[in-house]
Amino acid sequence: MTIVCFMVTRPPIEPVRLVHEICLDALAGNKRSRTAQRFTPIQSTCYATLADFRVMCEKVLGPIFNAENVDPIKYAIRPNVRDNQSMKRDLVIATVGSVIGRDHIVDLKNYDVLILVETVKNITGISVVRDFDKLKRFNVEQLYEQYQITRDKQSGEKPKSDDKKDVNVVPNGEKEDENSAEH
Repeated sequence: MTIVCFMVTRPPIEPVRLVHEICLDALAGNKRSRTAQRFTPIQSTCYATLADFRVMCEKVLGPIFNAENVDPIKYAIRPNVRDNQSMKRDLVIATVGSVIGRDHIVDLKNYDVLILVETVKNITGISVVRDFDKLKRFNVEQLYEQYQITRDKQSGEKPKSDDKKDVNVVPNGEKEDENSAEH
């Protein structure tokens, strides 16, 4: 079962920084959450129309990409559109690209920043994130598992298998503990 939870933050808390810190904590072994699996930070939202989306892009992307004396930034765009017919993927990419301009470089593999665009029904959100792939797409479960594997390798222990006992299957289909099997 999939459960989606929306959390609103108010200044001075920045959603991108909050998610980044939670993910770094999970990578360091401090999970902070027992139920959340993945986070998607959203810096700004608008109605899912191209005109409103363009205004939001100028507000969010302008200070990052169009400020004075900015070196060329390598970027990628990752749009995700669900249950919406007007916000087509190609139009979203074209709108973001037109706001950013030609001075910056599109690099889908080795980008400096990733522009996440999430559209669900009639709402569109955008955020500019770093370390998206390094932090396993902000998947806290995968980051914590990576920490456990690294910790076990460093200590020389055998990785644990989710509290499952070693079980043998006997010919009649029943399961039996390995310790109680007669040899």
